[in-house]
Amino acid sequence: MPIETAGDITSAVKGIEMDLDDRDFTINAMAVDIDHITEDLLFAKQSIIDPYNGYRDLSAGLIKAVSETSLVSDPVRMMRAIRFSANPQFKIENCTQQDIKTNAILLKDVSPERARDEFLKILGTHRAYPSLILMSKMGITEQIIPELIPIKGVTLPPLHFGDVFDHTIETVGNLEKMIPTQPNFKNSDSNVFNSVPLFEGIEGYFQQKIGDGHTRLTACKLACLLHNIGKPSAQTENKDGSVRFLGHAEVGAEIATQILKRLRVSKTMSTLVFQQIKHHLRPSQLAPEGRLPSPKSIYRYYKDVGAAATDTLYLNMANYLSTKGPALKVKEWETYCEVIKHVINKGLTENSRTTCNKLLSGHDIMERLCLKPGPLIGVLLDKVDEARFEQKIKDKEDAIRFLENQLKSGE
Repeated sequence: MPIETAGDITSAVKGIEMDLDDRDFTINAMAVDIDHITEDLLFAKQSIIDPYNGYRDLSAGLIKAVSETSLVSDPVRMMRAIRFSANPQFKIENCTQQDIKTNAILLKDVSPERARDEFLKILGTHRAYPSLILMSKMGITEQIIPELIPIKGVTLPPLHFGDVFDHTIETVGNLEKMIPTQPNFKNSDSNVFNSVPLFEGIEGYFQQKIGDGHTRLTACKLACLLHNIGKPSAQTENKDGSVRFLGHAEVGAEIATQILKRLRVSKTMSTLVFQQIKHHLRPSQLAPEGRLPSPKSIYRYYKDVGAAATDTLYLNMANYLSTKGPALKVKEWETYCEVIKHVINKGLTENSRTTCNKLLSGHDIMERLCLKPGPLIGVLLDKVDEARFEQKIKDKEDAIRFLENQLKSGE
């Protein structure tokens, strides 16, 4: 019975057996003589060269190292095993799991670029959440991002669920459940996740490539993973023994920037992650609980957070769920989602209007109001955008009259 293959067609300079000896896993250590391949890239099972029983392991869904030295010779293969196991049809064979645990420390000497690429590929799968749990159990995550070690065991305030590390991993998992990233997306936790506001084109938005071939969603997962990285540094204790983490978002954003610089992550992705971490609490602070934020506060949010504004809203919702854990009150969650939905809708409509068709240019302001070039022009342009966002003005003449009144009143 012929089987299909998507394998490489290569020549083994050292001989096919020696070439297969150098492979990472048995499922990748198979070959077939090119003379036995049809024009449709089909071949018979009996024509497979398979010294390590890779076909058997492939059928069983096992990820098994070719030899005891396979992982030691190239430690990045340990991360690759984790990525392959993100496919629910595969699991890492027990002895290979033990080898990974034993040799994970070797990853600290891997080049930053290789570690970064494989780590971001793991985050880019549809099941990064279980992969991160497995990586932590095997001691891999801490080799790539040792700054995660201090957040293990850090106790959170009573309103939170779990310690900081558990909370962080759960936030990644919640984000994955929110964003439809594959055809026929359907979340099993429908009672909770059906309330998440989705906008038209959300799949394409989060699949945008934003640096080194990685997506906006991967950057958002990375921000989820690092959003509490500043808590150990910002932790203080109250007189009653309770803890708080004032300023942890700003501290964490700076720490994350240093991590991403070390891993040589692209500037675009690094900036997105920085903004999300720095502002991840901001959506919760836009208005008193249960009330819709004002147009002015929404405008300021989008202006301050910039290109990461929408992503940060979803990080914030994922963080909300991780904070509440089993104590989540569905009605409160539904109300909160309505607030975020309002912010998203307002941002999509008003931002597109103000950015695509500016009412005034700096030249218009200087000419009509007899002003000289300087910082004031930028301030006035910002006031026009804000007023338009709040729907106080509609056209160019409205904008000029608005600015005249602003200048007269000294605001």
